[in-house]
Amino acid sequence: MAAVDVEENINVSADESRCVFARYVCGDMRPLRVWLEGKPVPVRFVDWYVRGATQPLFLSNPLGGLLVISGLMVESPWMGLCGLVGLFFSTLTAVIFRQDKGCVESGGGGFNGLLTGLLLAALSPDPDWHGLTIVPVIVMAIMSTFINSGLSGILGKMELPSLNLAFNVAVLVYTTAAGTRDSYPRLYLADEQQLLPNQTANLTAADQIDWIKVLQAVPIGIGQCYGCGEAVAGGLISAGILVSSPMVFYHCVMGAVIGIGTALILGVPLHWVYSGACAYNSVLGTASVGGVFYVLTIQSHLLSLFCGVFCALLWAGMTDVFAMLNLPVLAFPFCLGTLLFLGTTSESRALQKVPLSHVTYPEEHRRRFNRNALVPANPD
Repeated sequence: MAAVDVEENINVSADESRCVFARYVCGDMRPLRVWLEGKPVPVRFVDWYVRGATQPLFLSNPLGGLLVISGLMVESPWMGLCGLVGLFFSTLTAVIFRQDKGCVESGGGGFNGLLTGLLLAALSPDPDWHGLTIVPVIVMAIMSTFINSGLSGILGKMELPSLNLAFNVAVLVYTTAAGTRDSYPRLYLADEQQLLPNQTANLTAADQIDWIKVLQAVPIGIGQCYGCGEAVAGGLISAGILVSSPMVFYHCVMGAVIGIGTALILGVPLHWVYSGACAYNSVLGTASVGGVFYVLTIQSHLLSLFCGVFCALLWAGMTDVFAMLNLPVLAFPFCLGTLLFLGTTSESRALQKVPLSHVTYPEEHRRRFNRNALVPANPD
């Protein structure tokens, strides 16, 4: 995600806050950030570290981060540990090499390391608690910080965020270098990724679809943004998103529904529907356009839904291509599709991009937009 820098001279007054939740819990928990100013770096580092757990969904909330971490540990203690190790070393690297201050303090310096650790553990052919797996997790988490910095510098010149491209590049490079496997133990099974066009009619027949599992796939699809395939883990992660930003949570749910619906229409094998793997790219795409990098309006909301559909279609198409190479598709469909939609140009004020240096969370963007306090991305 792009560097997040809160505009300090714009504060939400007490009378603007609807409730205690909005003032002290929702969003970036600004009162906590203010309280931590001047505290020792190790104390502040814990805050940066926990915030990083929500950054894959473009948020920065320590309470939400704790719920996300709980979901990861419920899913798999081993995967959760690898993810947290990756988050620690990625954040530490960003601090040591003095990456953008706003990005580090919002948790944006480490989330690529978190995702890298989670997916390397999930894709590893070694059994759980295999100590040597930690070595590539640490190395590639550190590498993801540098990759993200380079990508941010390049894409930032075009006023585009780097999203989670660094994580995708780091994991793809390592899995390619380590050699392809006959199958992956947990996720993204390459031999099962191939879509079966001749089964479209059969797999979409109403009498063969377990609609309870389809419903469960909504929170699971949100959890798949972290590589989690269990309903309980997805529920905890969804709760963390809801605490951080109800607007992002709403768009995540819409993205999951879009991804699942698109997969059913295309006749994707039902195990991909039930596992939520068909939905996470559309979840990320819908959430990013729906209020994070665009101010939330009716127009940007509709744009986010189209982005979700496009990301779901890209997932279906790119899955076949990556399956030929026996490689995981990861979140490349989300990155490609969302960057295209974020490059959309419009002269309408109702479709206004949020400058990367002003990205916080959708509710704050909307308040500042209503006060005409949001600086245009490309001022004349």
